[in-house]
Amino acid sequence: MMYAIRPIDQADAAALVDFYARLSPEARQRRFLGGCRGIDLTRARALAGEDGFVATLCDAGPNDGMLIGHGCMPRLDARSAEAAFAVLDRYQGVGIGRALLAAVVRRSRELGITHLIASMFAGNTAIHRLLLAAGPYRYISREGGIDTLEIDVSGPSVTRAAMPKGIRRDGQTPVERGWTADLRRPVATVR
Repeated sequence: MMYAIRPIDQADAAALVDFYARLSPEARQRRFLGGCRGIDLTRARALAGEDGFVATLCDAGPNDGMLIGHGCMPRLDARSAEAAFAVLDRYQGVGIGRALLAAVVRRSRELGITHLIASMFAGNTAIHRLLLAAGPYRYISREGGIDTLEIDVSGPSVTRAAMPKGIRRDGQTPVERGWTADLRRPVATVR
């Protein structure tokens, strides 16, 4: 499977509505932190007008150009932006989220953004693993089953984002699948 990452454009608004409608209810719940049936064209136009990226399928068939991932980074203030990601269920786990995150981090640096703020369900190990690889971080809050992180993207690139899943920064393979973090370092989750 081939895909491309590119900046989002206003012309993507209708495709963005379709993209969020095709996510499973569970994936939409993880993305929006609650029940959601998708987004309407007004919300899609707003998202397409902000900095962000889409992943598109590169396929010679009828799905060529279809949106399969979205990473947005709406500004919060001059030095920070929110970071949120979604990938169609059938394309999760193949590196699309990692590629979207890398694009968001690069663009953040170009814009002078030093911190990305991301909120996720405490049990969403995939997004925790993805975001914790982006750079130094701290928990802003951990309440009601929602973790909110502040990720410092001002420094040099962190190589962890390019590491295969399941490999810690020190090169050790975790005994269990799934990661979370405390305030200092990644630790394996206990299930």
